[in-house]
Amino acid sequence: MSQTLNYPRWLVAAFSVAFASVLILAYGIRGAVADPSSSLAVGPTDQVPDLVMLPLADFRLSTENGRKVLRFTVHTENKGGTLDLTGSRSNASTASLTVVQNMHQTGGGVRSIRTNAAMRFAVADGHDHWHVSNFAEYKLRPVGSSTWRGAHKEGFCARDTVHIEGNAPRSFPNNCEPGRSDALKVAEGISTGWADRYDWDLWGQFIELDRLALPGDFCVAATADPLHLFAEAPKDNNTTSSLVRITAQDVRVMRQGC
Repeated sequence: MSQTLNYPRWLVAAFSVAFASVLILAYGIRGAVADPSSSLAVGPTDQVPDLVMLPLADFRLSTENGRKVLRFTVHTENKGGTLDLTGSRSNASTASLTVVQNMHQTGGGVRSIRTNAAMRFAVADGHDHWHVSNFAEYKLRPVGSSTWRGAHKEGFCARDTVHIEGNAPRSFPNNCEPGRSDALKVAEGISTGWADRYDWDLWGQFIELDRLALPGDFCVAATADPLHLFAEAPKDNNTTSSLVRITAQDVRVMRQGC
């Protein structure tokens, strides 16, 4: 047999007020979280680099090992946040340095990102310093052909060579640890508004022209980070190209873009 419990009216009223207060408090907290206008703390964000290949310059013909070659100057500018790379190895018996990208953030923080890039000590160019492999790519094809041929230069010492715009300081002025084949850690990069320049007369800064019909029209292209080794955006400004006419005696730029 069931029994009905009779509570005093004052106790029922007190319980009802307390329950209503809990509901109001819970709704208020939920509303504060859901309200996009509420002043919640925002965490640091990445200042992503933006590598831009500037128009090619200083085209000229030369001869290397008895073969005619095309030479030109390349500028890779960084229009975004600092490109900061650190190569390291545990001991000197390992030939390559593994590379992390140090992503600078708003508020002054830095977070490290693992990459598939490598640094190698280069001696063939006479610089005797550390290069970031596949940092850029140069190539040429005859107009009307889909077959490209590449340049000799594949590794690059990424550093602040030329100031292009803005007021960011020069953070990477060194020459990539010259003579330090025993180095265990190497810092390279390009600061905001600075460019890494490779002049036409440097070693490897050419594409061979043997077995190509001259005179002729050719597309010459240069791409920054062709293998997408680094976090940087956007990607649609990483390549520049020039349409050039090459004869046996000289080279002339017909237009930018091809």
